[in-house]
Amino acid sequence: IKAEAYEQQLIEEKLIADKTAAVQQFDRLINAQAHILTSAIFENSDINDTAFLSELENISAQLKASVLTSNQQLSFSAEIDRLTQQLGRLPEIAQSVTDATHLVSKIAQIPLPSKASDFDERSIMFEEWVEQWSLVYKKAHGVLPESIVTSYEQVVTQWRKALKPLKRQHAQQLTWLRKKVADVQRLIEAGKYNAAFGV
Repeated sequence: IKAEAYEQQLIEEKLIADKTAAVQQFDRLINAQAHILTSAIFENSDINDTAFLSELENISAQLKASVLTSNQQLSFSAEIDRLTQQLGRLPEIAQSVTDATHLVSKIAQIPLPSKASDFDERSIMFEEWVEQWSLVYKKAHGVLPESIVTSYEQVVTQWRKALKPLKRQHAQQLTWLRKKVADVQRLIEAGKYNAAFGV
């Protein structure tokens, strides 16, 4: 019985080791394909669609025959599907990288708002810029260079920080204005036209 338990333990240990090795192998294979794809996008290098898809099919076949659990296989399959979809959208993704770069450099040339009179125009412009970025980001299908994403995050932080006090000031002015309008209306309704002009 002891020998049997020992045998069983050895089998289990080997299975764990095989699974770990398989995970590392599929990580390596899929990352290599992802690298080919990102090079094609960022460096404008050529990609052989047929060879690329053939390699993904080969990885899928190896995956099905592997010792990995069904959940692990599903996770890797999802990665393979994502790469297949990205290959089909290569021109759109490449364009979105260009657009994202252009958007970031465009807003970098605009001075941050610093006074209340800047608020209306600049806050609308900034919100429109954020909307444009969202559209470009969707078209990129998760393939934007980290440097561009970091630049975007820095821009958003700077602008929100600059707009915050102006927004508060703007709200205070609006409250004050509404109060004055209400005063004028009340005076007019009471027939006190001269006092209303004074306000």
